[in-house]
Amino acid sequence: MASNKFEQLYQCVACEQQLNRLSKCLPCLHSICQSCFRKTLDETNTNCTCPKCCAQFVDWKDFGASPIIAKELMRQEFHSSSEFKCDWCSEDGISSVAKFWCRECEKLFCNDCIRYHKRVTQKEHVFKDLDAMPRSDVIALVMKMQNNCALHEKELEMYCEKCVNFYCAKCYAIHANDPMTLCMNVTPVRVRDEVAKRKEQLSTLGHNMTSFEGEVKKLTEKILQFVSKFESDCEIKRAQIWSEYESICEKAKHDSLELKDQINDGMQSVLAKCHQMTQQNDGILQETSTWRLNLDHLMSEDRQDVQVLCGMQMLEKQCPVLRHDLPSTKTKYEILVEFPDYWCKTIDSLLNENDGSVTFEKVEKIKITKESRFNIPKAKYDRCITSIIVNQKDEHIFLCDLDNSSLIELKKNGEFRTEFEFFSVTNESFMPHDILITTENIFVVCGYCGKKNLLFLKEKTHFPFFQLTHFFETETNFVCLCEKNDTVFVLDADFKIHSFSKKCERLNIFQLEGFEHLNDPFDSLASCIRFDSSSETFWFSNFHHPELICLDLNFKQIKFMEKEKNFLHFHFSKFGQIIFGDQNEIFCFPKKQLFQFAEKQDLYSCIFVFEKKLFTTVKKDGEIGIEIFKIFY
Repeated sequence: MASNKFEQLYQCVACEQQLNRLSKCLPCLHSICQSCFRKTLDETNTNCTCPKCCAQFVDWKDFGASPIIAKELMRQEFHSSSEFKCDWCSEDGISSVAKFWCRECEKLFCNDCIRYHKRVTQKEHVFKDLDAMPRSDVIALVMKMQNNCALHEKELEMYCEKCVNFYCAKCYAIHANDPMTLCMNVTPVRVRDEVAKRKEQLSTLGHNMTSFEGEVKKLTEKILQFVSKFESDCEIKRAQIWSEYESICEKAKHDSLELKDQINDGMQSVLAKCHQMTQQNDGILQETSTWRLNLDHLMSEDRQDVQVLCGMQMLEKQCPVLRHDLPSTKTKYEILVEFPDYWCKTIDSLLNENDGSVTFEKVEKIKITKESRFNIPKAKYDRCITSIIVNQKDEHIFLCDLDNSSLIELKKNGEFRTEFEFFSVTNESFMPHDILITTENIFVVCGYCGKKNLLFLKEKTHFPFFQLTHFFETETNFVCLCEKNDTVFVLDADFKIHSFSKKCERLNIFQLEGFEHLNDPFDSLASCIRFDSSSETFWFSNFHHPELICLDLNFKQIKFMEKEKNFLHFHFSKFGQIIFGDQNEIFCFPKKQLFQFAEKQDLYSCIFVFEKKLFTTVKKDGEIGIEIFKIFY
């Protein structure tokens, strides 16, 4: 038995049982017993996997016992058993007594296997009958043959470096002179000399291995130190998170009380408005009773014709006025409640609840920072910018100039490119008021003061840079544009919305209701309509109207939002927030301030959002410029 120091060399790495001479040593130097080796083979019996390091190997049929311990394993097996076992049967998992020894194959055979072996052997093999020999002679014969030539029974004293094989002196002479082996010019090496040389290499290898083991131990020590520190840091972080959680819970309780107060204040405000409406309705009902008395009086048979006509004229004048004062039953009142940043953004349970009277809506927060500014070149008349847009194709900026009847084009770095005069294509007066660029890169411009009040332009690479492709003639003044699914929607001065195809063919007309009191033509020009793709709704604003109105796809009013500040132009962020400008401030509807200019300047209110940038026009000290902001969602 081997000493304890080398005990693991003689154990199967899979089952830890004692190895025998039929065990297999894999190229990874891990040895496994015969039974465990069969379990490592795949279904095709061509690949085997080491159960220790999981390395995979092919051509396993050439694997044998480790040459380092093969002789010791054979000695252990012979001394531990009273009978010799057949090698072929053992390989198949069968136990049978060996009766013969084949000198050439160096294997033990039983009676059955020796008959088959003699039949398939193509050259004469020398067999020894084990029953005719004492057991000690058999062991000596088998052990001796491990170091002797099977043909001449001489010591293997020569070594061929090229074919890596051992020979006796006679066999080596034949081998070295055989032209088929290609070893004729190889310097002969004696086994003893090669062993001495290799032992010196083993000494160096042992030293290197000791150094390597030291490096591995140091690395292991560093890993253990890291694990210890990592566990300690995680424990500290876990304690911090728990402390933060408790702090957040405490703060949430405090903020919940503030939110309750906000909702209560908003509720009281809505109730006060409703109370005011009921009082207003009571007053209207009192007026109605007065109408009724006057009407009944006029319907009396003794009333004179002149008296009836004069009375009817008075009633007809008063009736529409009182009807206009009647509050709308469609109005929805909103209570603005701002949840703290550390709260869940979606607040799903609130968003999913809707009892018909109280709803919650998710609003993503945004912030903006000023990025750059550049001025717009002066022109013949003072600039009056009515609209701004950015072309997604090249990020060029386009502005409508009302007083100069032109379209200004600037490069994305603010460099002036061209100024296109609309008279060159309309041959008549045209005052541009709004512009949009379709998905097919067609420029649509609306305006007034002429007959061609809707223009479809195609951009060109050379002067005059634009070509008129379609136009629509009308006496109606067009005010504002928006687009949905290749359909262009145009708002006119009579609060009608016209829909056009991409070939400038009018498709339909919709009438906006509730603006009869805005009968001044200049009031209607201060209007803006935009489409919100995130909610599939249209939004309408008029500078002189106190509410921002949400419209469905048929332009029916579905929601009203009271404006705390009057504004004209507005645009949507990617989450659907309404962004607008007022004097020297930029707001996100309804009242969150996004930016305030350090110096007072007139904000033209032209707003456009492109990707993560916001463009707006400003006027400072008589100079009109463009301010660009970066948006953070």
